[in-house]
Amino acid sequence: MTTRERLYDLVDGLPDDKLDEAEALLEQIAPGRNGKRVMRLEDAPMDDETPSEEEERAARKSRKSMATRSGISDEILDSRLSQP
Repeated sequence: MTTRERLYDLVDGLPDDKLDEAEALLEQIAPGRNGKRVMRLEDAPMDDETPSEEEERAARKSRKSMATRSGISDEILDSRLSQP
């Protein structure tokens, strides 16, 4: 019996209440598209880089815009993004 066949047997023998857990474990080691490992966002390491002054300025501007609801409309954004 091959390893793949043994794995199929193990999965087939799992009770229904363990299938989600088994899927999550296998997804952690299974390759994604193009042979690359897929990482879930919650498994990604925290960003440990200190933000630049420009990034801090942009974040402050964004937070202020959200707090005062002074953003731009979807229509304006669409027109800006569609311009060459």
